[in-house]
Amino acid sequence: MKTHGRDYTLEYTCDRCGEHADLEKYDFKKPIAILMRQKHICHHCAFWELFFQNHTDGYEIYKGELYLYGKQMFFMQLRDICVKSRYIIHPDRTVKLLNYSYSLGPLPKGINMPDTGIMISRKAYAKIYRRASFSCLAKGCYDRYHCYWYEAEKREATGPWNIVPKTHKIGGEHCKSFVNRDLIFNTK
Repeated sequence: MKTHGRDYTLEYTCDRCGEHADLEKYDFKKPIAILMRQKHICHHCAFWELFFQNHTDGYEIYKGELYLYGKQMFFMQLRDICVKSRYIIHPDRTVKLLNYSYSLGPLPKGINMPDTGIMISRKAYAKIYRRASFSCLAKGCYDRYHCYWYEAEKREATGPWNIVPKTHKIGGEHCKSFVNRDLIFNTK
């Protein structure tokens, strides 16, 4: 263990992920080195912790992977990396278009951040965006239990109004508002 007269060791194992860390390679005045020393974590874990301290918006998390988007990404000259638009739906049913989005990769094991939303297809985004505050009232529709807009808990507090036949095919009502909730998250 190298200490060089300090009250802490310069080489250690990260308390979060178990990676080897060597503080001798860093400028002790930089925020990342200060955080590494204080929390006994590696560079990778310190980077992510500082990222979330300094960025409150402009990112989304999906399946444990971080996506940056917006103006800061537009000015980056990324020739080897695919930068594209993505579409996301949040738990509060709002949708967002992520222009110039780029994945920074999966979050490390020690950073436990919940997903901010779910990626959806462009077609689903367009349908939902146009009718953001819409709520279906068709309690007799056979497609109601498969439709994104129908909220059975609100519409059928006393029970179902009718029974959907077992022979009914999903989408068979041909409603212009119908968005299949089972397929909405299919990004193909």
